[in-house]
Amino acid sequence: MKKCDKCGRENEFIEENYGSEIITFCPECYAYERISCKHEKFSLVKYRVNNGFAVRTMCSACFKMFGGFIAQKDCEDVEKIRVILKEKHDKHHEEEYVKLAKRLDSLVHWSEEYHKTKWFSEHNEYLKSMTWQEKREEVLRRDGYICQACLKKKATEVHHLSYDHWKNEPLFELISVCDECHTAITEMDRKNSKIA
Repeated sequence: MKKCDKCGRENEFIEENYGSEIITFCPECYAYERISCKHEKFSLVKYRVNNGFAVRTMCSACFKMFGGFIAQKDCEDVEKIRVILKEKHDKHHEEEYVKLAKRLDSLVHWSEEYHKTKWFSEHNEYLKSMTWQEKREEVLRRDGYICQACLKKKATEVHHLSYDHWKNEPLFELISVCDECHTAITEMDRKNSKIA
């Protein structure tokens, strides 16, 4: 069990392996951590290049080659070094990288969805509070119950111009609006906002 830094829940984190990368993530909020292989165990491998062989170091855990080329004269017994098919090796690592990138994209998406849902739930609770009801009434009174978007209809709603001070809004960040204008403004805001 591990406590998530983002949502605070204690969960068994899910672990997935993608070649030289491992990701662990919270099954509640999808916050993730990316861990690269440390290449602690390794061996030499060789592969064909033109008319000879190139020698490299390869991790025994993730099979990724790292470091520069090693001169064959610096190897103890070059004949005993394992031969690999470089094209097959590179294709495998490329496929793993593509899978990792797709998985990270999906985790980011689900994390955003989780936080949106959580935020809207908290916001809806806040809108029921006495603090908000009093603030809402002050703004409607200040604006003479006239929609500040169209200046024609009766204002029935209060709109946040900003959520920078959410739950502690100064009154200048709030305006009175009619239902129709509030819907239109909210739709425009949601297209440009990470919250909505």
